[in-house]
Amino acid sequence: MWDGMNKLQGELILDETSLQFRLTDFSDSDLKINLTLSEIDRVSYEAVYGLDLRALKIQSVKGRSNLFVLDNAFAFKELLQEARKLNIEE
Repeated sequence: MWDGMNKLQGELILDETSLQFRLTDFSDSDLKINLTLSEIDRVSYEAVYGLDLRALKIQSVKGRSNLFVLDNAFAFKELLQEARKLNIEE
């Protein structure tokens, strides 16, 4: 995840109902993301410092957005979209 200037090491966790981000270096911190899948408005690819299409921009229905640089952004976006689709159908 990028805070605008710095890369924050962490882990994206996708389950049946939510998307979470936990910082690796600050496990005791309150800085974390926990969105239900229904709170996600849009997921798009974003270029970050020359890493073309290696980042996912995840925007919430509240207008907030977070940028995640992933090893395989394409695969994660597909997993996220499938989870959102299944969540909506239930």
